[in-house]
Amino acid sequence: MGHGIAQVFASNGYRVILVDISEEQLNKAMGAIKDNLQYLKNCGLGPKESIEEVLSRMDPTTSWEPLGGADFVVECVFEDLRLKQEVFKKLDQLCGPEAIFASNTSVISISQIAEKAKRKERILGTHFWNPPYLIPLVEVVKARDTSDEVFEFTYEFLRKIGKKTR
Repeated sequence: MGHGIAQVFASNGYRVILVDISEEQLNKAMGAIKDNLQYLKNCGLGPKESIEEVLSRMDPTTSWEPLGGADFVVECVFEDLRLKQEVFKKLDQLCGPEAIFASNTSVISISQIAEKAKRKERILGTHFWNPPYLIPLVEVVKARDTSDEVFEFTYEFLRKIGKKTR
């Protein structure tokens, strides 16, 4: 799911840092993205630019450090509350004060995920429908402490990249 979401942002002109647990997982993800882009091109739905141009905006890595400069982070780890809380706690320490943190969870409360983070007001849910590069729907979910500003920015940002939000 994460690689499909990364593909959506890169296809819309954004620089993407794709973090995964191993080089093997990253290679699989980048291969899937390339295949997806080729499929879309073959169907006449692909990006206007070349596949190589889209891929050039993606930085696959096993290191969290490049996320330090990220403005918008979408977490896509598997559905485990403690793991998601650890991810957000780490992002809270690593990223700048204006960064927005989104979880792609479909079953865990965003408020519970945000419990261990310091900047709870900058955390919300963005549940992308699968596959995200084909299906335009994204559910934007406000947590108990999510600020209105973060919610509105995320809602409009996703609409700007062609997503239908609700």
